[in-house]
Amino acid sequence: MSAVTIRRINAGETELFTRFPHAPHPEVGREAKQDYLETLAEGRTRPEWTWVALRDGETIARAAFWGRPGTEHPITLDWFELGDATTEIGAALARAAYAETTNADGGRPEFQLVLPPGWRERPDVRAEAQARIDAVEAAGLSAFVERWGYTWEPADGLPERGDRLVFAEAGDEELLDAITASLPGTFDAHDSAAVAGDGIEAAARSSWEFLTSLAGREHWRLAKNADGDVVGAIFPTTFSAERGSIGYIAVLPGHRGKGFVNELLAEMIHGHAERGAKRITGNTDQANFPMAKAFNRAGFRTTSAQIDFR
Repeated sequence: MSAVTIRRINAGETELFTRFPHAPHPEVGREAKQDYLETLAEGRTRPEWTWVALRDGETIARAAFWGRPGTEHPITLDWFELGDATTEIGAALARAAYAETTNADGGRPEFQLVLPPGWRERPDVRAEAQARIDAVEAAGLSAFVERWGYTWEPADGLPERGDRLVFAEAGDEELLDAITASLPGTFDAHDSAAVAGDGIEAAARSSWEFLTSLAGREHWRLAKNADGDVVGAIFPTTFSAERGSIGYIAVLPGHRGKGFVNELLAEMIHGHAERGAKRITGNTDQANFPMAKAFNRAGFRTTSAQIDFR
């Protein structure tokens, strides 16, 4: 059998990536949910972030990283498809790509494997997922956290708005302060790791920079109780005129356990709906039980699972 060549593509070689002969799995990964050429045109992937495994000039496996337009480093590995390639070839592809690619902090961009709920109980889906898991683990990555993805649509019904909070526009400093103040005791694995590694201020700044790279800043609000105390803040983000997202919810430690997360989430849903959203998505760690329960109470449906590898 001919030797396999693994390399990044050059400008003008996008067909090496797009002529991959296997159709994307409809439920495993992000490949079926986004178009590579459109993502390339938007600047969210680039030839230098795109890798292929070739045998006799034909693409037998492929990988591509995703990032924000205009930035130097990618954030995640979004495409990782093996087709009929072996675990060894998949591992070699991942190993080569990660050896030449870092995130803004100098570490590995996460590989986020999106899956359907209950995927472990479905042999066909589990086999496809396991092939990718085996390859990235053989390349040195390990599972960091598992998450749930949620979807709300108008047919799911609007949750009742609470009456204990007043939502108001706020400046950048106030909103960043709310994120910073909400980080102690967070249930979010990414936030916890950022705090442990870089400190609260840097972790808050990292979340802020990510959120401000998305659309929707004009809809962010500070939430105060009747006494004027800051309880938290909401950070809705927008993908399109008809699709919104639950970008970030901050609840200050002294106000946790009192149901305020339900009011904060309901306010975000109502705001998106009033602006014409036909679909709202959100996610949380599977171990973040308070947030998972809040999504369920608000009428969201669990529509995906996700494993983040580092």
